[in-house]
Amino acid sequence: AAAAETGDRYQCDSERCRHLQRILYGKSVLARQEPVSGGIHFFVHIHRTYGQPVSVYLCRRNYHHDSDSDYFPVFAKQKKIEQDTFKYADAITGLSGAYLNIFNDLYEGRYSNKSYFIPTGVDDDYLPSFQNREKENYIIFVGEYLHEYKDNFLKIFAEAVNSKELKGKGCTLKIVGNKNINQKQTEEFVNDLGICNNVEYINHVPQRKLYELIVNAKAAVLIPGHTALWWTNFAKMVDYIALQVPVLAMVPMTSEARTELIKAGIGIFIDTPQQGVTVIKQVFSEKFPMTANKEYCRRYLASQQTKSFIDIFQKIQ
Repeated sequence: AAAAETGDRYQCDSERCRHLQRILYGKSVLARQEPVSGGIHFFVHIHRTYGQPVSVYLCRRNYHHDSDSDYFPVFAKQKKIEQDTFKYADAITGLSGAYLNIFNDLYEGRYSNKSYFIPTGVDDDYLPSFQNREKENYIIFVGEYLHEYKDNFLKIFAEAVNSKELKGKGCTLKIVGNKNINQKQTEEFVNDLGICNNVEYINHVPQRKLYELIVNAKAAVLIPGHTALWWTNFAKMVDYIALQVPVLAMVPMTSEARTELIKAGIGIFIDTPQQGVTVIKQVFSEKFPMTANKEYCRRYLASQQTKSFIDIFQKIQ
């Protein structure tokens, strides 16, 4: 058995597997089977990073059994397929622990004994050296600056870098990703806040170079907001944890991101604007003591991810 992280179709002669393949292809739960010693084993990997795992159930509540809508039969089939998948799987893994908690509630704990949290792992070969590395005078945002972020973080950043403690000291926010998109989303805010000299846009760079930029930063930035995507283990957060970099985070109080950043020992949480100004000043002044939980951070390496899957395969044989 193996986890399917791509959209590949898998061939098999099992009627049960064909039944799953017909509907699971491209959905948030993928199933794959392969012959192993002792027979056929099923392995389910819940792999979508941003997909809402309960969307089907939220939608179904809008329809009654006697509804004439074409959607209800689809939702009913999806529910049945998911039930069968979880029932017959020998192991269930999720890259977000929140997914497993959600399904634990939905199925009243029936499958908790075969559910495992295995986060995505960063390729060990791409890891830069952590030895004797001097932090440079910037914090870093990686990825696409979404419209939903508005200027919430930028206003806090502007107040901090224009404070008497930091003004004129060259404190910078590097925004790394699609330069055209990121400039379009932020330039008006940056100009209005008067921080043009404090924001640097960097276009896509190779992965090794990106990791160098991240580990050289005083902190990374994670800003989905205080009400959004509470169940998500963000792809960029996987990088930050594996690289053991402090993270300035605007995330929900109860969320997968906050939980994992606390366990990793690298979370610097911004729950109010004034708190944000204070911690940003501390980060740039290197007055924010932070010690990463190195053992937990290693859980976010590809080598550890592989080992975790091997451990499961050995259990189910």
